[in-house]
Amino acid sequence: MNLSGKAVTQFMQYYKIPCEKTIIIFDDISLAPGNIRIKRKGSHGGHNGMRNIIALSGTDNFPRIKIGIGAKPTDWDLSDWVTSEFSENDFKKLGPAMKDAFSALKLILDDKIDEAMNLSNRKNV
Repeated sequence: MNLSGKAVTQFMQYYKIPCEKTIIIFDDISLAPGNIRIKRKGSHGGHNGMRNIIALSGTDNFPRIKIGIGAKPTDWDLSDWVTSEFSENDFKKLGPAMKDAFSALKLILDDKIDEAMNLSNRKNV
């Protein structure tokens, strides 16, 4: 995942998809589980996969859907945290979050990113 930029940029080049039409969906430790956030573009925000995509594409002009997985406990390694199993309580929140992310994705594909952001960029849980 940390080196996903190679696959993403090769896909974009092969299918001739511009950055602004390439939607990146990824986890975010700064969001509580069950929350999603939509952004039109922006920095990598510390996410290594996004850092790599931006570095290899040369732009941060990617719409993105961030799905909250919650903050890393202080005694955990980040890579262990993001690859660990969810607690039962957090797992229950992910189903609705996935449905929200899918709805947002459909809106973005219909060139309605502002509507997707208005519906999604609020605290859900």
